[in-house]
Amino acid sequence: IYLRRCRKKDKKGGSTTLIRGKQRYAKTDASNEVEVGIANVGFGDQSRRVCDDVLILLETDLVEVRALVKQFGASGILALCLSGTLGIRYHGAVYNIPIELYIVPGYPSVAPRLQVVPTENMQLRANHDNVDSNGILHCEYLDNWHARTSTLTELCAIASSFFSASPPLFARPSKPKIQEEPPPAYDTIHTHPSPETNHTNESSKERLTTKLQQRLRSFFEKERKAIDLELTTQAYLEEYLEDTKIEEMDIAGLNQATARVQAKTAELKAWLEPRIDSEKPKVTCTDVVSKQLLSALAESTAIEDLLYALDEFLYQGIIDLDIFLREVRRLSNAQFKLKAIMKLIHVLLDDIEAQ
Repeated sequence: IYLRRCRKKDKKGGSTTLIRGKQRYAKTDASNEVEVGIANVGFGDQSRRVCDDVLILLETDLVEVRALVKQFGASGILALCLSGTLGIRYHGAVYNIPIELYIVPGYPSVAPRLQVVPTENMQLRANHDNVDSNGILHCEYLDNWHARTSTLTELCAIASSFFSASPPLFARPSKPKIQEEPPPAYDTIHTHPSPETNHTNESSKERLTTKLQQRLRSFFEKERKAIDLELTTQAYLEEYLEDTKIEEMDIAGLNQATARVQAKTAELKAWLEPRIDSEKPKVTCTDVVSKQLLSALAESTAIEDLLYALDEFLYQGIIDLDIFLREVRRLSNAQFKLKAIMKLIHVLLDDIEAQ
């Protein structure tokens, strides 16, 4: 889907708006921060793509962020940081997970990085399936990040689903306040649910939810690969069909040309057959000298034709210059001898006629 972004002045209030497709979005402080951050980091030709992806993310209800420019990782590379919260739903309640989404130079070819940033009263959950000890998100979507099809919105949606199944943060335990409670009356019976039972039920739900999500992701990935394969095969078949149609047209043209040549050949044979016997040259030699003269003339004429053919072969590049010169020298020598023989025969015949 092609996204374009441009500025347009509103006729009534003169306020600046952002245009994407056919929809209009009011330019907020967040979009100003995004443009300033993109300019400071320097994304080059991909600045429009970065701005579009971030603004689309801001339009959703997934995150509430503000754009900053920070150094990312041990290398200290300057990146556009979207700092805010990611909404999740856990056990029917809505929670906000503090995150920082880093967009480094080279995006979208280089995948972004999402980091969970705990507050003072929170801490990271140990041995989380998708979040390491530094709060960095690891998932199959980031491992298979594609510059054309992957987006920040899908990344945040997948992270929200992971965190809803298993939150990466939990509240730090506070020191319990010891309060003295009056002893219960003997005629009152207190019943409390077992905490171990509640914890077991919650753990079972989390495990089942995680397994279901993994199976769904595996199913969707398998179906996506199958669809991609079918689309590739369809494109190949369409190209093959187009080539087949062109070849059929060429074959039809060749068949027509062949039919025309065969018709002309038959016409030429019909014209030539009655004339073959009647138009044969009547050349007869009564003596040995005349036969020798005729043979030398025929051989000299054949050499002349061969010299012409060698000239054509050299022009077309069939033979090289060395072969051409060698053969021309040999044939010219033979032709010279034949012409000398014919000259002697003519002198001999003139003497015979004179006598």
